[in-house]
Amino acid sequence: MIIDLKHRYHSIPAIIVVLIILAPCCYPIDLDRSLLLAIQSKTGFAPADYLMETLSLSTPFLEGGYAALRLSDRDEGVASALIISQAICLPLKYAIGRPRPDPELLSYKPRLINTRITPSFPSGHTASSFAFAAFLSHRFPKYKPYLFAYALLSGISQVYVGNHFPSDVLAGAVVGVISAEVALLLERIR
Repeated sequence: MIIDLKHRYHSIPAIIVVLIILAPCCYPIDLDRSLLLAIQSKTGFAPADYLMETLSLSTPFLEGGYAALRLSDRDEGVASALIISQAICLPLKYAIGRPRPDPELLSYKPRLINTRITPSFPSGHTASSFAFAAFLSHRFPKYKPYLFAYALLSGISQVYVGNHFPSDVLAGAVVGVISAEVALLLERIR
């Protein structure tokens, strides 16, 4: 059985390499920018702005806090998924080097805080949110729709506040799901 699981995941490195190679040259920049500006046109309603910015800023703390609580029970699965997602995202960010959306083009101006110190592609926040949701949906299948709704909102919030282009979020979601699958594989092998 373990051998079959290993073969199921043999294409993960190939998928990551393809993302690295194709991302800078193949994402539709005009479509990406148009989607970003369409989402940005919906900003300006203070309660929604605060909600999206709070969601954008708080997801790493919520996910990390949950993972830390699980570690105290010797359950490192969620933590593994989160760590794997960032171990994939950070090298990709610097290998691709895509700049973040130009703040001058955006209608949204951060109300709380906005850090823009790493390159844009893929979205690390979205990757960790999807890793979190995908991993936990295997543990708690009845909560799967809520977990993925949370991850989707996390990704949308990144575009809403101007931190990422939609393709950054889409790539982050792919990285997150792959990370959860790798963490689940590691858990089964043990």
